[in-house]
Amino acid sequence: MNNKKALDVLFLSRTAKKHRYFNLLVENALVDFNCKVISYHFLPKASSASVVAISAADLDEIVDKFLEELFNARSGFWVEQLLKPLLSYLSRRQVPRIYNRLFSLLEQQQPACISIWNGHKYRDNILKAVNKHFSIPVLYLENGLLPSSTTYDERGINALNSIPRDPSFFKAGEFGEYKSRTIVGRKYARKVSVPQNALPEKYLLVPFQKERDSQILENSPHIKSMAQLFNMVKDAADACDLDDVHVVFREHPSSKTAYKGLRDIASNHPSLHFDESTPLNDAIANATAVVTINSSVGLEALLLNKKVIVLGDAYYSLKGLVLTAQDLSSLTSAIKSLHHFCIDELLRSNFLAYLANDYIVEGSWGQANETHFKAVNLRYHQFFKRLP
Repeated sequence: MNNKKALDVLFLSRTAKKHRYFNLLVENALVDFNCKVISYHFLPKASSASVVAISAADLDEIVDKFLEELFNARSGFWVEQLLKPLLSYLSRRQVPRIYNRLFSLLEQQQPACISIWNGHKYRDNILKAVNKHFSIPVLYLENGLLPSSTTYDERGINALNSIPRDPSFFKAGEFGEYKSRTIVGRKYARKVSVPQNALPEKYLLVPFQKERDSQILENSPHIKSMAQLFNMVKDAADACDLDDVHVVFREHPSSKTAYKGLRDIASNHPSLHFDESTPLNDAIANATAVVTINSSVGLEALLLNKKVIVLGDAYYSLKGLVLTAQDLSSLTSAIKSLHHFCIDELLRSNFLAYLANDYIVEGSWGQANETHFKAVNLRYHQFFKRLP
């Protein structure tokens, strides 16, 4: 870091918002580091000296993930017979060009670390293949796990992050105090559903997730669509035969799918409901439990000391903290056992304190201020101390 000719941090951005945020970090948080911000979409041309062909295996994997992200939970003649073959052909021509440009960039700049947002997207996957040749440490950024926070993790995000998975780690440690944070749900860009009647007294809250998000593509081995989630929860609730327990489904705020078919089924079922009009904090607080694949709503439920059933891979899926299920049978059993399941309060309080005091970077990236910039600076200094 003392040699200003050496590049400390190379930021690679995918969107204009993240590009602006990265530049804010360079100008306000990382003034004692030598940094560059480059857009994936405006990579410098590859030098003639950099001619390294991408392997067939890497190309196949990148294209397959690209198509999965675009078409997960979508099918039909036009998708299978026209769009997939066309985009497969085009991406197979594009990927090697991006690969060569990224290879040339890393070869020329030789950064001490790379910082990217998310790490699971199309160009991130190309970077991953390129970085096999360089082994440059990567710091992954994402929306924060707690309200008003941001994630910076050198192992990855969500289920790939560095948070310990052993409950005894949290129960035996001292992590300070967790101070309550206000949960503010994201606003819906479209008109939201209002229940015809008030929400039932007892209900399971089931948040939908984006089917093209990495949480579903990478961390949900059993459920790949919200229709699958809907049907599994419906069948489990029916199998439990609990007349006083209802199910309330909640669409993701960014979803562009109307789910008309699922709403029609719910409207004709006495115990199934859709609701997006209730404030998220209230919807969680009044629920008997939250049933989720691996949504952030699961952690928000734990913030409010509510019971959670997890169906996918999640960093908060710890024994004693949540119940888990993988299929209809285990979900049915988990719902039936909710009445005698008790959250381990020591585990919950220490887990949340660890997130607040040891893991997250304070402050939301979308509202970056001096407190956030100081926290980012500290995180990068800590990160560089661990580098070989």
